[in-house]
Amino acid sequence: MITSIYNIYERYWIDTTNNVLCESAQLTFSNGETRDVDFVPQMQKGICCKLQDMEYFRSFTLDPFTVDWHNEIGFAPEFLFEQGTSIV
Repeated sequence: MITSIYNIYERYWIDTTNNVLCESAQLTFSNGETRDVDFVPQMQKGICCKLQDMEYFRSFTLDPFTVDWHNEIGFAPEFLFEQGTSIV
């Protein structure tokens, strides 16, 4: 059972015109598994559109159980685990 996220390593790619091509993060979960989570699909909805701003995206904190952006945006660790792809 996933109860929290212990570590995060952000990843992103920028093209020659400074457009962000992909924003993802490697998250280590409470079960010890590390997964790559692509946040781009979430960035298209509601308040999560704020994550399209690179400075805002990079301003995350790791609270006691998940990734958080200024107490405005956060995702349940279980959701992020399901959305992520396993890193071998």
